[in-house]
Amino acid sequence: MTDLAKQVQTRAQALVDRLVAEGDEVGLQVAVVHRGRLVVDAVGGPADPERGLLVTPGTLFFAASAAKSTASAVAHVLAELFPAPSAEHRPSDRP
Repeated sequence: MTDLAKQVQTRAQALVDRLVAEGDEVGLQVAVVHRGRLVVDAVGGPADPERGLLVTPGTLFFAASAAKSTASAVAHVLAELFPAPSAEHRPSDRP
């Protein structure tokens, strides 16, 4: 890890720690991938307060509707690239 990468990791971890300590976040992970390499992986806070488990780099978070905005953006881009009516792109309803 380069000195710059260490500095970025340290600053990201300090920010996560501060957000958790001040109550702005409960448990979180911040990951940054640059050119296919993980360059920041900062975690903090509880993953499961009832069981006393802390967030780790392997903690899975329930994202619920987090993908809806991305799916919507992709749909709009596709609609601009392929302006044909959507009925032409879906499977036929006939058996």
